[in-house]
Amino acid sequence: MAGDLVFTTGVRNLYDDDCSYGIGHVFLVTSNKTMICATKSELGDGIVEIESGVIFSHREFRCARRYIPTNTEVLTFETPANREVETSDDIRWIVLKALSQKE
Repeated sequence: MAGDLVFTTGVRNLYDDDCSYGIGHVFLVTSNKTMICATKSELGDGIVEIESGVIFSHREFRCARRYIPTNTEVLTFETPANREVETSDDIRWIVLKALSQKE
């Protein structure tokens, strides 16, 4: 989603306790299926297509985080452990099923 931050390994990986979990680079996801690279030197103009695979050809994914502004309403729910969620449609069906079972 636009505004999300994606953390990967990089040339120099910073870490607190365990170097195997180091983070070396941060990308900002834009609204048009691209990410902006923090430095231009490695990836041309700094804009990379998410689906191109360029980002992870020489980096390891570490985590992604979403920035949520103050005073923004957020709904969080836990999905069943045996249910894999890949798309927003999966979430829709989980919610509809849960609502139909309450009636």
